[in-house]
Amino acid sequence: DILMSYFKVDRNRFVDVICHHVVIHFLLDVDKSPLLHVLDSELVMRLKEDQLDIIAVGDAESKRTRYVLE
Repeated sequence: DILMSYFKVDRNRFVDVICHHVVIHFLLDVDKSPLLHVLDSELVMRLKEDQLDIIAVGDAESKRTRYVLE
């Protein structure tokens, strides 16, 4: 039972690490990444303040949670 529990935890961690490496390799660490245009600095600079709030701040529940944690 202990060995099987360890195996399940370790298997989940292994899958997480593989997914992490795939995302970095195919989406973040390439010149032709589809994400390069999503978070382009020029695009971010053109956003209005309310648009930035929607992206960066999140919903009302997230705001309340952050306020309580402060």
